[in-house]
Amino acid sequence: MIIQFGWNKKIIKNLGEVKDQQCGNCHQTAIGQLNTVTSYITVYMIPILPTDIKYLYFCPICKHGIILEASKINTYKKIARINTEFKRNKISETEKTQKLTQVYNSEKIEEEKILKEFNKWEELVANLPTEELKIIINSKKGSHNLLFINAAEIELTNRSFES
Repeated sequence: MIIQFGWNKKIIKNLGEVKDQQCGNCHQTAIGQLNTVTSYITVYMIPILPTDIKYLYFCPICKHGIILEASKINTYKKIARINTEFKRNKISETEKTQKLTQVYNSEKIEEEKILKEFNKWEELVANLPTEELKIIINSKKGSHNLLFINAAEIELTNRSFES
């Protein structure tokens, strides 16, 4: 008996509309779409095991898009879900506005937390010697907080401009 295996079969799923904006590629204004692209291992051409998933935000006119950063995925999914509920008449326009406001406010709060943490790291690295900053930057990314590494890179860049 011959078993036919395959890999890298891609299944695209549209999660909905996200926001109205001008495309950086075609310069048309349109409502950006959120899609998932999932790669699978297949047996007899049937997708069995997902191996990779990417979230794409793209222009529906020219199909130009970006792969979303992990930090943006949940926000875009929430917005797409709210817009889809509204399009299917499951929620009113008032409910849509309220839910979107909650999403945007929680995103703003999260950004403020990150900025506050970054400022803390920025103050810390300002007092570190240049050699220690170089060691931090060249260390493995997992061994330090990413905001700490970014603050160290910025501080080192600023110091190189000053000298």
